[in-house]
Amino acid sequence: MSDPELPAGFSDADMEQAELEETGRTLARIRKAGKCAHGWRRGRPGPEPPADDDPEKCLECGKAATRRELDDDARELHAEFG
Repeated sequence: MSDPELPAGFSDADMEQAELEETGRTLARIRKAGKCAHGWRRGRPGPEPPADDDPEKCLECGKAATRRELDDDARELHAEFG
């Protein structure tokens, strides 16, 4: 899927699309293993941006933890399955 008119054959959009597709494949492997990467969350209401120690709840698996803990879980899963 190379474009001969581009210097390297690929555009920035091609590289970004490939990265998004790989992320999707990683998330699919995580879900297939029965684990949750905590992608959909609900935090506290309000106009202020959330802090790392604010409580959040994953809307996919129901786990309630701090934002930092959910981010750490997701980071570990992406490293393991990515």
